[in-house]
Amino acid sequence: MNGRPTVLMAQKKTNESNNGYTTAPAATPQPHMYDKNGSKHLDRNEERQLSVMLAKHRTDTLIQNNLNNEKHIKAELETIREDHERTTSITSILSYGSVTAEEEEVMSKKYKYVTASVLWFCYFSLALNDYIFGPTLAELADILGTTFEMISYFVIIRQVSYTFGALGGVAFNYVNRQLALIILLIISAFTLVATPYSGSLNVFFIIGAINGFAAGACDIGFHVWIIEMFEGGGGPLLQALHFSFGIGITIAPSITAAFISSEGGCGEDETVEANDGTRDLTTTTTTTVKPKIESLLYIPYLISAGIVAMGGIALLALFIYKKYQPPRLPHAPPAFAEEMPTELSTLEKFQIWKENIPSSYTMTLIVLGSFLLLAYYGLEVTYFQFMAQFITSTPLPIYGTMSALVETATGAAYAIGGGISIYLSIKLRPDQMIYFNFLIINIGCILLIIFYTTQVSVLWIGNILVGLGFSSTYATAYTFLEHHISVTNAIGSLFVLAGGAGTAILPLFLQKLCENSSSIIIMCFVCTEISAIIFGVLHFMTTVRSKEIDVIKKKLINNPAILLGYREKSLSILTI
Repeated sequence: MNGRPTVLMAQKKTNESNNGYTTAPAATPQPHMYDKNGSKHLDRNEERQLSVMLAKHRTDTLIQNNLNNEKHIKAELETIREDHERTTSITSILSYGSVTAEEEEVMSKKYKYVTASVLWFCYFSLALNDYIFGPTLAELADILGTTFEMISYFVIIRQVSYTFGALGGVAFNYVNRQLALIILLIISAFTLVATPYSGSLNVFFIIGAINGFAAGACDIGFHVWIIEMFEGGGGPLLQALHFSFGIGITIAPSITAAFISSEGGCGEDETVEANDGTRDLTTTTTTTVKPKIESLLYIPYLISAGIVAMGGIALLALFIYKKYQPPRLPHAPPAFAEEMPTELSTLEKFQIWKENIPSSYTMTLIVLGSFLLLAYYGLEVTYFQFMAQFITSTPLPIYGTMSALVETATGAAYAIGGGISIYLSIKLRPDQMIYFNFLIINIGCILLIIFYTTQVSVLWIGNILVGLGFSSTYATAYTFLEHHISVTNAIGSLFVLAGGAGTAILPLFLQKLCENSSSIIIMCFVCTEISAIIFGVLHFMTTVRSKEIDVIKKKLINNPAILLGYREKSLSILTI
């Protein structure tokens, strides 16, 4: 009996030493361990064991959740990566099919400005191509043995062809614009070389038609190219484009002045008194046609052709260096996109613009913009084309080479105004610049209509003011329209088409310019007023619409769910 208690005590000590806990003997539970409902009471050791188990369970659960979250995040990142790769693949084939990695590279700012510089030179050469004809029409009439009234149809035919050339800008959606412009500039150069050797009036008209078509296509190509590269910020660059054009307008008469042998212009068939160097103002114009004469006009035409060809060669060198890739995705007009939240992508802004701005509004802007350019651009081109004939048709002692000097001064004012406008376009709104330009043109027209028959100095001043007013109007009007409309190749072609139509229609009113010299001044004043009224309507419409755009912006900011919806729509478009 004494041995058994000793064994029991040893077992108890062993149980107590196990992990510091006192383990209950595996005996039948005692009645005091249960409450009256039969629920078991836990002693202190059992509570500790349970706490450890619960803590371990919570830790294991947290670790597992973290692992699951990590897997979920990796899956989401993989999905985003796949979406990005799919989007890149889709956008890379939207226009030209599969492209190389080099072509997918985003154009650097340096490349853009190098390209813009080449385009400026090309547009300068285009001005020589356009405005070398005007000062030489009188002598070309002598060369071909025809009247000025007959040869003036050349301007109409060329400008009609120019209009159809502008429609050719739509083809830039399907062919490489860069290569097309190279070919068009080379064609223009060949037509210039051939002009003095026309031989007959019909051949001369055919040359003018080919030259005009190429010029119209080049015009739209240069403008849309600049707008594409500098989306939303092309205003100063467009001004620079027209500044280079103004330099060409200035130089063109200077190139021809030294080689013009005909002194009379519109008055070439009038009796000229050589005693005091002025014309007999009492004589009347006859329609006698002079015999064909030998001429040196092939020299200025060859010089101009060489410069135009250099523009084509410069574009070719740029193409060899790096092929230009136009944007692949549609975009909203800058006036809309600039007001939207910055976290939106270009495609998302386009979707918001498309769903919130009625197409009727955009179509109205396009139609009004087309009529604006028809009235204004038709005026600008026609005025410069017929300026030499206008000057020599006045009863003032200005004719021949002297008229070319007035043209040069007017072109210089155009170029200087264009240069100043590059800076002003950064500081002023387009509407402010356009209204100011219209004011200057009106002042010049009023001075001319009052004094063009009596004051040589005012004739100079009036033409210079008109040239200064012309300097930035077309570029600024284009900038204004581009700010509120997404100018594509098709829309740009429509704008140039409208302007080309104006250049084909307005010369019809100047066929009797030699007999009625005031007709060009009246045309200038009337077209300026029509343009001002049309632009005033455009300005009012866009001002009202800008307030509605502010409402759309606030709606998007206050409701992020709408932004998410547009993002999903944009992704769905890319994956179609």
